[in-house]
Amino acid sequence: MSKYTIRSFRHGLLASDLIKTVNLYNMTMIGVHGFHPVTTRQFEEHVLKSRAYKPNLFLVAQASSEIIGICHSSLARGSGENFAGSIEMIGVHPNHRKRGIGLSLINESIKALRRESVFFIDGGGTYPYSPCYSTLLDGSERSGPEFSNKAFVGLLKKCGFKRGRTSLIMRADLSMPLPEMSTDEINKLSTLHYSVTSRKGKDTWLDFVFRGWELFDSTLADAGSSEILTRAIFAFMPHLSAFEGKNIFAVFGVNTNEELRGNGLATIHFREIRKYLRSLNADAIELHVYEDNTPAVRLYQKSGFEEIGRTKSMGLSFK
Repeated sequence: MSKYTIRSFRHGLLASDLIKTVNLYNMTMIGVHGFHPVTTRQFEEHVLKSRAYKPNLFLVAQASSEIIGICHSSLARGSGENFAGSIEMIGVHPNHRKRGIGLSLINESIKALRRESVFFIDGGGTYPYSPCYSTLLDGSERSGPEFSNKAFVGLLKKCGFKRGRTSLIMRADLSMPLPEMSTDEINKLSTLHYSVTSRKGKDTWLDFVFRGWELFDSTLADAGSSEILTRAIFAFMPHLSAFEGKNIFAVFGVNTNEELRGNGLATIHFREIRKYLRSLNADAIELHVYEDNTPAVRLYQKSGFEEIGRTKSMGLSFK
């Protein structure tokens, strides 16, 4: 077996690792939830031109002239002037696995992040970042690597990362009907007004991370006072939809005013979201929720969502 070296990613006029890196990414990420093949243009636009990108935090393993491993990390501002780090993606060529390359890449990434004076490193999933680019390149948000990604989880554990909260990946098939509305729900709906508006021009972390999509605000308001009672954000996932052959939307939860919770408003809101998305020929909607957020999980199950995967947050603290 040939020896390998680890160095920083190159992308310039004289030399670039872009094509080889994208080819390796597309080869190694198959099977990760939210994956779809990406082009060099997408990779350049969403990763290399991101405000979070720093060349010294993008490492490659090279053997001879071939790139056989990649590991990309980034920074996010934490409390005060502190920075947290996130290992966003790691991949090793199938022919070069079980040689310690992945472990070396993560350890070198930790060293690089430590030189940035980070106080915490997330093993994929600190908002607004996600492992394996599922968020940046058109999957949907999550908190940590999937349980099924045993190689990634195992590498993080070897490097000292501790497990945290579990999240559920849930999807609803919009062709499946929901139970009939109760009389109480029908009466409540008659006093409510549902609306959808574009989030164009808004500048939050969510709008930045999903800047390649068009995001929409979904609101349920009191028909008389126009007071917003519940709100959500959703967006169409174009590349994942093309890859799966379905029109898939991501929904970023439903938030109900605290004093109004437990009155069934969120359930009604989700019905209206489903109805609206069906009018756009949507096939499915997907979301992520913490497993221990029991009220939200029950709401989503009642709204037709089923669990299709699990993730576990993993972190390395230096405080």
